[in-house]
Amino acid sequence: MTTNPKPPKQDRSSLRELLAPIVALLILLAFVAFIIYMLWLTAAEEIEWTRAVYLFSGAEAVAFAAAGFFFGSEIQRKRVEKAEERAEDSEERAVQAAQDVVREESRGKALAEAIRAKAAARGIKTEMSRDPERKEAGVRLESLGGADSAAPDAMSQADLVELAELVNRLYP
Repeated sequence: MTTNPKPPKQDRSSLRELLAPIVALLILLAFVAFIIYMLWLTAAEEIEWTRAVYLFSGAEAVAFAAAGFFFGSEIQRKRVEKAEERAEDSEERAVQAAQDVVREESRGKALAEAIRAKAAARGIKTEMSRDPERKEAGVRLESLGGADSAAPDAMSQADLVELAELVNRLYP
């Protein structure tokens, strides 16, 4: 039993890529030869000239298709290369943006934890607000003690300096 092995698809496409420019070049050379023949026919009789022009128009269409293959494939190749470069740049920017998001999120969490810790050390309870209509920045400060407790209204100067230093480290 004999089987007819088919060449792999990649081999056929590489063969086509190799032969296509060669065939297009041969077509263009044949067209140039046909133009030379037409110049030689200028002294021919009317019927012979008309038939030659009729054949020339068909050959012209094929030759222009071959020329279009040459120039079009080169233009298309350049466009593809530019598109690939833009895609690579976009991927790099997307990766960088994702890294920036992670870094900023961790910095923000560190800053928030430091502020909560300072507030807790001063006896202030902080709670995230779930109400989007609140005018405050989303934090509710309450004293841990009763109505007569002496919880301070503001943080100490040292706490503020420490938080400012943390902000400067996180966001240079």
